[in-house]
Amino acid sequence: MNVSPVMARIGVHRRASAVSSRLSLFRRVSWPDAIAVLGLTLLAAWHLWPAAGSGRLPQNLDFMLQYVPNAAYLARSLADGRVPLWNPYLGTGMPFAADPGTGTWYLPNWLPLSTLPLYAAVRAIIWVHLIWAALGCYLYLRSVLRTGPTPSWIGAVSFALTTWLPGLAGMAAVLTAISWLPWLLLLGHLATARRGPWIAVLGIAGALQLAAGWPVASYLSWALLGLLTMAFWIGDTVGRPHPSPRPLGDGATGRRGARSTGCRPLAHSPTRSLASHLLPLAFGALVAAILAGILLVPAAEFVAETNYAETRPLERVHTEGYLMLLSWFRPAGGTGSLESSQLYVGVVPLLLALTGLAFGRRRHAVAFGVVLLVALVAAMGTHAPLFGLLYRWLPGFRTVYLPARVGLVAAFALACLAALGAERLASARWTARHAAVVAASAALFVPLVFGQFWLSEGYDNFRRLLTNTGRFTGGPFLTQAQEAHYIAFGGLALLAIGLAARLPRAWTLAAALVLTTADLGLARSQAAPAGFDPEPWYRPAIETGRQLATMYPHERVTGLQWHGTQHFLNDFPRSAAPAQLPPNLALLTGVRDAQAYNPLLLRRAVYYFSRAARGQKDDHWLRIDDFYAPEVRRLAVRNVLVGGGGGSDGVEWRVTDRRLSEPVVVPAGGATQVVWQGAPKGATQVRVVSYLGEATGVPQDTPAIRLTLETASGEEVPLVLRAGRETAEWAYGRPDVRRIVQHRQAPIALETRIASAVGGAFSVFEYLATFALHVPIEVRAIHAQMVAPGVTGYVEGVWVTPPDADIARPAEGTLALAGALPRLRIEGGSVDLQIDEPERIVARVVAPRPGALVLADAFYPGWKATIGGYPVPIEVADGLFRSVSLPVGEHEVAFVYRPTSLRLGAMFSVTGILVVLLILFVPFVRRPAPR
Repeated sequence: MNVSPVMARIGVHRRASAVSSRLSLFRRVSWPDAIAVLGLTLLAAWHLWPAAGSGRLPQNLDFMLQYVPNAAYLARSLADGRVPLWNPYLGTGMPFAADPGTGTWYLPNWLPLSTLPLYAAVRAIIWVHLIWAALGCYLYLRSVLRTGPTPSWIGAVSFALTTWLPGLAGMAAVLTAISWLPWLLLLGHLATARRGPWIAVLGIAGALQLAAGWPVASYLSWALLGLLTMAFWIGDTVGRPHPSPRPLGDGATGRRGARSTGCRPLAHSPTRSLASHLLPLAFGALVAAILAGILLVPAAEFVAETNYAETRPLERVHTEGYLMLLSWFRPAGGTGSLESSQLYVGVVPLLLALTGLAFGRRRHAVAFGVVLLVALVAAMGTHAPLFGLLYRWLPGFRTVYLPARVGLVAAFALACLAALGAERLASARWTARHAAVVAASAALFVPLVFGQFWLSEGYDNFRRLLTNTGRFTGGPFLTQAQEAHYIAFGGLALLAIGLAARLPRAWTLAAALVLTTADLGLARSQAAPAGFDPEPWYRPAIETGRQLATMYPHERVTGLQWHGTQHFLNDFPRSAAPAQLPPNLALLTGVRDAQAYNPLLLRRAVYYFSRAARGQKDDHWLRIDDFYAPEVRRLAVRNVLVGGGGGSDGVEWRVTDRRLSEPVVVPAGGATQVVWQGAPKGATQVRVVSYLGEATGVPQDTPAIRLTLETASGEEVPLVLRAGRETAEWAYGRPDVRRIVQHRQAPIALETRIASAVGGAFSVFEYLATFALHVPIEVRAIHAQMVAPGVTGYVEGVWVTPPDADIARPAEGTLALAGALPRLRIEGGSVDLQIDEPERIVARVVAPRPGALVLADAFYPGWKATIGGYPVPIEVADGLFRSVSLPVGEHEVAFVYRPTSLRLGAMFSVTGILVVLLILFVPFVRRPAPR
């Protein structure tokens, strides 16, 4: 049997006798390693308990309205013995398994979703992957950088267990994908150094990361792996040999130079070319892509059919989240911290990273220093030229979307430098001069933070930051407690660094470990991620969905816009906008909801839906108040009137109010105007959701925002929003704001908890004001003006109730509906829907004359139709739906989803499995005969 030259070059042909030596990495696990692993596990559990402890899940809008519903649908499908290929519940339907964000093909999640209750399964997924990230970073440091257990533990904690990565529990798909980053780097180094089966393992890990639900992590992981491989090779080949200290902490006796029994070092051979180092990685990446073919091929088709393929011009990127150095001093509160540009790493790890950068092993320090610098500059977005160059010229870089996401590469590099710094502190060659250099580097880092802040935020905020830090009284950027925290732990860390030359090695490492743990632990207690109890939160939607599924099992429905202050989305911004069945909860409840996250629907319906006509083509959300009544009926939607609290009899019933404006900013001392199309002929009630900025000095009841409704006849109707009555300070829940605010919290407040790179974590309130109009008026435009001096206003939306609104008060627990076109229809004929499954629809149709049978579900490649068992072509109806032509008579019509892209992708995945088996077993096939 001959092996191809390519496979021969990557080492697939090596003898089986070498396999045991390749696994020597995992053969020797010391007691310090076991204790470190246990400590990382316990610390991860402690971090997650507030957000994902017993009876809790992370409070994050994407998590609550996207991740949990997706997991619910996947769990239901697996329980039925099938993989969900089509999602019939959002809008007019869309592929499910082909959407990379659903994580359908991420096999590790199948076990908990198949065996545990839904909320427990989601909780287990979060816990396991945070621990997986910490352990992967620890093993990478022990094996690749050859640091001892204590420095490796410090590095792993600095990467995985500060506040930012546990904060990503609210973006579980992101956390899951990032947890594979250190493992991919570790396996990449193994594949480069030892080749053979490690290439197959690298490919498997890469495929799992691709399927985890956040492809950006794969892009950044492979880019980081290639960059580090090149940096290490250059250091080995060009640089002068530099002996590395022994791994520290294994069997240490407290004396410098004590024995060490660390893991076997992994190093690159300086005699091999750079191509021979990169070739195994390229082959591993190819194996990963082929293995993930069952996702990637259908995903490519899905992206081509949606607006996912549209990219933003570079000019718009500057409005997105970017990373500031100040964010490294802001403990990430809430969830989704990476999306909020927060990457807190701790004061002590930051000083240790400066130590590693200045005095760590030359090859590693330079490599991770370069990675850190490049990642930081790229994460600054358009405030630095590098991001623009990468955005224009680097293939695939636009998928990163938010510049701050590149910061996770910087966080990993900094964690590795922190481990190298902790190792260097315990070196026998550490002197007072080294400590002075670290102290000077820390002092220089402060003006660098201020300078980058000025560049990013402008002079006004820079002046506020100077005042904030100079007076040591707390302010909008750093609280007094945080400033005290930085001074205390920074001083203690510098003291430990200064005394390291005179302390025994064990004492130095113990001091670094204790200070790091205390630093990060205190930061976590100050900014613990928020959680919610899923049982009561989802109960209203589940109960409503159960009733709707019984009444209208085959139709799409929409719900109520607003039903009192007990709206079960009242913890989130713009909660006056979602309906009784919030978008995407249809997946959880098992009913079809038109108001959903469906990019396929929006791209197809772009030519006649009013939301697209308003120039908002990049908005994936579809809400019923954005459409005119005729278009709603064309969508075959039933308007369901659902109940909530607030009425005199305990139940309030309304049809959907008409939203007139999108969120607008009203500058201090200025005015703005919102003009819209299709306003109702009359309005009997106006609702406004708004908040104020920098309004701490505005007294109670002071007029703050003046709204003027301009009627068709040219008359003006003024509406005044008063501070503390109809609107109030947006950061009222922040302690440093609340103690100086002069107006109280408004009576109807919609609360959320946000985290900001410059403002910390605090409660934010939006306010609902309702104005009754004496006579119905025809609104033509609305003007908003700030009348409170020096205050900026934020009008999140204006809604009106039309005069023909059907406000009824039926008995508790009943539902009413408005008419709509049926989902399956034929003009003049009758339709009996017999089977209505996600991937299979069968109906008995009687056609009195030749005509078109229209199924108001999305037209999409992969759907096949048959009439009486014979295939027929599917045509597009109204540019969106599926339609077949029927002759006269009674017919059985079937629609089945059998995508060619899935079969092709499955063939790729099977090929990938065969390649992996070939790599794993070729050494055994070629075993030479014993002599």
